[in-house]
Amino acid sequence: YGVPKLEALKTSNDTEAAAFLAEWSSAKNFGVLLQLVPGNRGFFPLRVGLVGISRGTRVLLFDLKPHLRENPRPLPRHLGSFLANESRTFFGLGIQGSAGHWAFEFDAVVRFVDYKVR
Repeated sequence: YGVPKLEALKTSNDTEAAAFLAEWSSAKNFGVLLQLVPGNRGFFPLRVGLVGISRGTRVLLFDLKPHLRENPRPLPRHLGSFLANESRTFFGLGIQGSAGHWAFEFDAVVRFVDYKVR
């Protein structure tokens, strides 16, 4: 009873993320959190750049800020290809605006479903 134990990885390393994401290779539906907070002088550098992907009790929290400091585009290779896979759908609440940023800022078209939009 109670809350199930979560397995979470917080990283900014694309290779670590790839190993974590590999266990989801055949899965199609995921929960997602996209948090992009622009800096004081335009969109980059970001004050916060976080991607949270979940399925069941497993959660990946990917910190984009270290990557974007050196290379604003594209997304890290493994994370970007995971998100852009057309067979996957990412569900969240209030993510429509972030999805627009992904397409514009990172040249990444991701299939999102926003529960907040009717």
